[in-house]
Amino acid sequence: MAGRYLVQVRAYDLAHIALRDSVQDAATAHDQGGVAAAVYQQGWLLIRQGRLDEAERVSIATADQSEPRISRASRPALGAWGKLLVHASSAAARNNRPQEAREMLRLARTAGVALGDATAVDTATWGRFDWRTVAYQAIENQMTADQPARALKLAARMPPPPTASFGRRHLLDIAMAHAALGEGPEATAILTRLHRLSPEWLRHQKMATEVFRHIQRHRRHRMTKDQATLGHFLGAV
Repeated sequence: MAGRYLVQVRAYDLAHIALRDSVQDAATAHDQGGVAAAVYQQGWLLIRQGRLDEAERVSIATADQSEPRISRASRPALGAWGKLLVHASSAAARNNRPQEAREMLRLARTAGVALGDATAVDTATWGRFDWRTVAYQAIENQMTADQPARALKLAARMPPPPTASFGRRHLLDIAMAHAALGEGPEATAILTRLHRLSPEWLRHQKMATEVFRHIQRHRRHRMTKDQATLGHFLGAV
């Protein structure tokens, strides 16, 4: 939990220490689930630092070690395995390896299918996982490949997120897609919704500021009240 928080607030050196110790302690205790959870956070940290080869490598290696027997696997085992594969896909997509990114999502989709309509949850470590997680990552990968129209087409097939927190990162991707296509009001509406639902989370999202600045670059009219509120909140005006 400390490592997760430190990544969120960009205290990366301390996060490395906390997560390294978490992996070592879990391995010593023969707790493979604990190893997977800590490595998931390590993958997030490495992606944030742009260390994409390392993020993909460590996520895949740990996913291989923790791969469950699908027919008998518990929800936590499926969730941890699926989230590691999703991180590997994200790292590969950002590293211009689209084929590998698709392959990782194909495997992660197996875990989502095995869960059916259920959701695996570990709020202290890797969060939530189900079939939506895989679909959200596929949309994010389209944005990574600079394909906002494709991202919005995939997003149109998705039902509303089941909780306020589960789909937050996904909504930022959709806001960025709208902004990239010059659809400022749609992007502003999503940022305003996130500001209302999760202000402290939004404050630490660099992508939110990027979306806002993209909106402003393509703005044809005076800044709206909502945009002014967002700009001051994000420190972008």
